[in-house]
Amino acid sequence: MRELTLSKLAEIMDGHLYPEEMGHIVATGVSIDSRKVKPGDIFFALRGSRFDGQSFIGDATTMGARCAVVDSPPTEELNLPYIMVKDCIKGLGDIAAFHRENFRASVIGVTGSLGKSTTKELIGRILKKNYRTVVAEKSFNNFIGLPLTLLRVSSDTEYVVTEMGINRKGEMDRLIEIASPDFAVVTSIAPVHTEGLGDLIGVAEEKLKLLYSLPPNSTAFLNGDDTNLRNLKRTPFCEVVYYGLGDINRVRGEVVEWGWDGIRFRVKSDEFKLPLLGKFWVYSALAAYAVGEHFGVPVDVMREIFHSFQPMPGRMEVRKVGEVTIVDDSYNANPVSMKQVLG
Repeated sequence: MRELTLSKLAEIMDGHLYPEEMGHIVATGVSIDSRKVKPGDIFFALRGSRFDGQSFIGDATTMGARCAVVDSPPTEELNLPYIMVKDCIKGLGDIAAFHRENFRASVIGVTGSLGKSTTKELIGRILKKNYRTVVAEKSFNNFIGLPLTLLRVSSDTEYVVTEMGINRKGEMDRLIEIASPDFAVVTSIAPVHTEGLGDLIGVAEEKLKLLYSLPPNSTAFLNGDDTNLRNLKRTPFCEVVYYGLGDINRVRGEVVEWGWDGIRFRVKSDEFKLPLLGKFWVYSALAAYAVGEHFGVPVDVMREIFHSFQPMPGRMEVRKVGEVTIVDDSYNANPVSMKQVLG
């Protein structure tokens, strides 16, 4: 995050600083974890079902926090300034959106019902080989994770690879408002999170808001084997690059072999290996290849990234326990992804 005074931060979040005479103090970063506060940070006292961030303001103060952000009156006297806002999570997003408006890096938003995190990781690792790139950590894809990713961007960053996940209608609008993506990757449309999105049509409408938000000089990378992405109801303003296994795709892959040791696939005359269990992971690789090719990353670099890639925790991890083989796909699994695994 760029250096900002407490008075400016209060203005951005539409909050009120107490005491006001501390407005000249400069903050240099943000934190939502009192254990990870760095001197100069502002500490967001987020609340969850099992914790209240205000209980940790004292710890944040000891670690060197310059200010706390709260959305309810402090229950005890604080030893540092605080900014009262209506909603701490919204305030975090507002600061990230302000920061986004003031950096030059291009933002690549990755969304979809399946494979977002792995696709994001592959794209990030490929771009990092040629460009100064910030990549969302773990599954930082919501109203908290997305802002924290954007706030890591510095003046010399060239690309930001973000993950944008939604569970309910309207959430994509806010993520777009915060990130203002320049490019998009949509991995798939499937009946996932229908409890908040309604049905497959509702899932498609929300996910595709990312595509339709892009400017005319932009590019979107879509899974062309997914009929919900191939048969768009309206034409986007941006260029669309389709990837997949079908002949119709601009970036067309061919699975050569797949098994316990991974997938071997071919794009044009080049062959690659991705050491992940499950034929469907080829789509994550093809999405990353399409992005890498678009930004001029050499094929040999992409081959190295694919070959050395390891699954993220809880995503098709293969473990040996004695003579038993365990396939761990427990992270946020859904019926569609489990069907792919068992198929």
